[in-house]
Amino acid sequence: LNLPTVVSLNPIMVDGTVYWYWSETAVVRPDGLEVRESTSRTQGIPEEDGQINFPKEGVRYVILEEGRVGVNWNGSYEWKVFVPVPPEEN
Repeated sequence: LNLPTVVSLNPIMVDGTVYWYWSETAVVRPDGLEVRESTSRTQGIPEEDGQINFPKEGVRYVILEEGRVGVNWNGSYEWKVFVPVPPEEN
């Protein structure tokens, strides 16, 4: 997996998997995708689906192709792309 070197330590858990942000963004129109909303915040690694470690509550997220998750908290069509690869594995 060829990932950028900039990484966020603000993960999200989706369907039992923790996803991490690696500085990639994508323009996504969520038409036809199931848009979900985060359910709670934590200061550590998320342990429940919908739980985040972000500075903002109520973020929207969608499951993208290729095992990725798109996260959006500003209402635009630009989504931050998260992957299930923790920083220590890159």
